[in-house]
Amino acid sequence: MKRTLVALFSLISILGLQLAAAQERHNYLAIDGELQDDAGPFYFIQQGDNRNAFAKTLPLAEALGLEFTFDEATSTLEFTDGIITATLEATSDIVAGLVKRTGLLQAAGQLIDSPMALLVNGTSYVPITPIVTAFGGTSEWHAEARVITVETAATLTPLLAPPRVGHNEGVSRIALDLPLGQSYQVQVREYAMIITLPSVRVPSYNSFLEDPNLRSVSFEVLGSDVALIIQTNHLLAANGQGYRLGELNHPERDVLYVDFAPTMAGEQVAEAVVDLAAAMSEELPSQNQVVVIDAGHGGKFAGARGYAKEEEVVLSVALMLQSLLQEQGVEVVLTRDDDSHLSTNYNEELAARARYATPERNLFVSIHANAADSQNAQGIETWVFGEPLDPSLIDIAILENGGGVLGEMLTQEALQSASNIAGDILRETQLNYSLGLAELVQEHLISATGARDRGVRQNVFYVIRNARTPAILVEIGFVSHPEEGRKLTTEDYQTIVAEGLAEGILEFLTNGGILAGR
Repeated sequence: MKRTLVALFSLISILGLQLAAAQERHNYLAIDGELQDDAGPFYFIQQGDNRNAFAKTLPLAEALGLEFTFDEATSTLEFTDGIITATLEATSDIVAGLVKRTGLLQAAGQLIDSPMALLVNGTSYVPITPIVTAFGGTSEWHAEARVITVETAATLTPLLAPPRVGHNEGVSRIALDLPLGQSYQVQVREYAMIITLPSVRVPSYNSFLEDPNLRSVSFEVLGSDVALIIQTNHLLAANGQGYRLGELNHPERDVLYVDFAPTMAGEQVAEAVVDLAAAMSEELPSQNQVVVIDAGHGGKFAGARGYAKEEEVVLSVALMLQSLLQEQGVEVVLTRDDDSHLSTNYNEELAARARYATPERNLFVSIHANAADSQNAQGIETWVFGEPLDPSLIDIAILENGGGVLGEMLTQEALQSASNIAGDILRETQLNYSLGLAELVQEHLISATGARDRGVRQNVFYVIRNARTPAILVEIGFVSHPEEGRKLTTEDYQTIVAEGLAEGILEFLTNGGILAGR
């Protein structure tokens, strides 16, 4: 922190802080060591307040990693980091709004003293310290450097992702990504393992598992710490009976994994003294089922051409599919909802789409349309990531991965990744989930459309290479086929395709997909 303040003080000196000339802007704001010149701070001295530092809402929210919305009907700002939600009333009466009120800011059960948000000439300002406090951060005033410094919760206490679960040849594995050097303590008691994790934040997570060795896994609060509690179907003992611990070390993170099987023997750990009945959640809380829909191509990266344009057809189907899933209570995330691209570089475009397939989401479906030199080619096919059995399919992967030198490069990277799947229990399990999803989707699509069944196959498509949840790529037809290509342009046929996709996805979610990738 001292080095950061020295650097900030030097930068402020270079900028030439002009206290008298700055209109309601007298100091500087630094968040996690970076100056936030657009955000503020601002003061409302003319209205009689020189103690409460405010910031412009948009740049502050962006710097803190928050999303926010404004409800005009209630004049309320709502902020969220995906876990915590905070609300704050807003007013255009600056004098009245500057009065600090008890418990005005509400966040995850906390009532935090705060002034109101202020609306001035179409811009909203929020008090810095209450907002930072609501999301687990700290703020401090440094008079010498005239800087308000903020350390966010992400800096102070890292947020863990949910654990990943896999099963292969009688062995079940739970893997947990940890910050580098993160400490933990492992204890067991009869049919449960407790992994205590100090100084971290965790999402709400509690899953019952359909697994021969494991019953459930959840994050729970134990005093001032959190713990990952794993309940098993076989007896565990502190001498290592029924499990084996291991660690993997990566440059950016550590991975703690535990393998479970009745005959397994691992290292000695502590005997748990925790009252599990009091610590465990009584019921599985409602979990939103989240599906990522990726409408392939778009923007500057035009897709296949024929009797239809791929990027237009797949976007239309994706939007229909979104509505159908939302009607069934499924949350939908779209990688695009208009004719746009995510990056100006195709390599980064595919990587940006793949980053949507994170463990807290249930599945990833990338929708495409095919084309071929022969106008006889037609039908629907569904792909999962894996090394293709037919070498001729590599050419298809090169085209889908961008074509030319770039497509060849990305395909080679994906091939290397595919060859490493064998022996990796978690990735093999994810592939099995993906195959299950692919088979259901393919079955329902063929039943709904009557199209030629081209089957479920594996290939090294880059967009589903790094998915950390079940992921498939669906080719919904050939735009180059005279009949099928024309049908793909019609709303009636697009609706049938979307309904087939929805039926396959919903059946997968109903039959255990909610646990996939967890």
